[in-house]
Amino acid sequence: EVSTQAPSAATARVTAAATLAESRASVAPELQYFDGKGLAEPARILMALAGSPLTDTRWRMDMSRPYGQRCVGFMQAKASGALAPALDEASVQLLWRAVRPHLQHPEALLQKKAYKTLQALASRHAPFVSANLSELREALEAALACCQPACKAKRLGCLQSLLSQLPQDRLLELLPSLLGEVVLATKEPNVKTRAAAFDLLLALAEHLEKRAGPAAADGAAALERLLTMAAAGLAGKTPHMIAATLLALSRLVYEYRASASLVPFATKLLRACLTLLSHRAQEVIRAVIVYIKVA
Repeated sequence: EVSTQAPSAATARVTAAATLAESRASVAPELQYFDGKGLAEPARILMALAGSPLTDTRWRMDMSRPYGQRCVGFMQAKASGALAPALDEASVQLLWRAVRPHLQHPEALLQKKAYKTLQALASRHAPFVSANLSELREALEAALACCQPACKAKRLGCLQSLLSQLPQDRLLELLPSLLGEVVLATKEPNVKTRAAAFDLLLALAEHLEKRAGPAAADGAAALERLLTMAAAGLAGKTPHMIAATLLALSRLVYEYRASASLVPFATKLLRACLTLLSHRAQEVIRAVIVYIKVA
């Protein structure tokens, strides 16, 4: 006689656990690394000794290609996001505590690595940024005086990732203290630093415009506020600061030249800039001419 009774709850749990274990065992983890031993070899040996299945994906090097493009597999995996870190909250906090002292390290290479790591954390872990905003702000402000010239581009990229995760009110709170650094970076000798400064400036304008409100007038008001804050540098005490402010304003005005709502403000700003043509410093006069061309 066949029993028609339903299985007990304990039997159902055991069956579900066995099914889950079988499904996990059937999925082999994948190890992606270059076609060589390197850092991946210990993991390969340990998996082999444990008898665990492993999908060993090896990227081959093509030495006929230019340097930096020889490993096509690595470039494709990086572009697809397959190498993006997936850390839990505790691991993110641990990594941040390990990285923070290196933001002020005297060696430029370690500074670059620290800023690059922090940029990755900020771009992929928004809750970490919101929960540790005060600490992040304090650490970055303290590291500004120690930032090596070769690391400024990485620092600006890190700031862009951090600011992109903030809501409108927090972004406006931090903007006055960071805008001066961004404006001055537009006059840096390093080409990458200047490019990173202009990218961050445009990213700030884009974020402020999108998060201001649904109406077009709200976005225009946010842009005008950013331009007003940037134009405060025209009252700077040094020609370098005035010239950097003019270059930053030139880039913003050129980017939003099609916005009719900003025409009155741009006209007033042009009149103020024309008065600087009588300045004694040549770099200020050159910056004014650049602004006139784009305005």
